[in-house]
Amino acid sequence: MSQISDARRGLLGVNVLLHLRKKSGEVKSRSPAQSRLLARLSDSRDFSITIPATCYRAAKQKAYYRQQLLNKTVDINLSHIELRYLVQSFRALTKKELNKKYALELLKQLFETYYTRRTHDLSGELRYFICHVDILLNKDKIKE
Repeated sequence: MSQISDARRGLLGVNVLLHLRKKSGEVKSRSPAQSRLLARLSDSRDFSITIPATCYRAAKQKAYYRQQLLNKTVDINLSHIELRYLVQSFRALTKKELNKKYALELLKQLFETYYTRRTHDLSGELRYFICHVDILLNKDKIKE
């Protein structure tokens, strides 16, 4: 099995997205999935969040997990609500702050461990996390 470099793998993903965008517009379908796919491929939505500087527990926990992400000291064995705070705190990272290797390894662990085992709200947060990381890593590679 050949190894593909990270840069090439990222470009392959971008090429696939561009191809899907073009082809999905040509194929006629009544499926709601197709219309949602088209919307996502052409959406310039920002999935980042700002952690408010308040004394509320949620804000404090998100700031705490954001710092753990920056320090690369995250433990994913958490309660449901703490997992949500962790995943949401990822979306507060900027491209400059994101450690690609650490983020992708952590995302893989979270996805494999929790995506199908927890509630829909955590699964949704994981999808937003994936979108945010994808935009940070690949947005500048897409040419309209």
